[in-house]
Amino acid sequence: MEILDSMLSTIPASRGELSRYAPKILTMTINPDKIRDVIGPSGKQINKIIEDTGVKIDIEQDGTIFISSTEEDMNQKAKKKLLKIL
Repeated sequence: MEILDSMLSTIPASRGELSRYAPKILTMTINPDKIRDVIGPSGKQINKIIEDTGVKIDIEQDGTIFISSTEEDMNQKAKKKLLKIL
């Protein structure tokens, strides 16, 4: 408890907003049967989206897609491109 009290006196509250350099993560869920459509042949579709937007995209087997970058507008652009495929 002593450590927590010391921390609280040094930093009384968390920051109101994240650093502009902190990655923003957008999550969406698709039908797992559509994963192959999103990836495309030899990863062509997904790699094009990554190249165009500069985001990182991770796809889980359950259809959960994580889109991350430091720019929220690029996350949204990547999401729109993914939705067009579906």
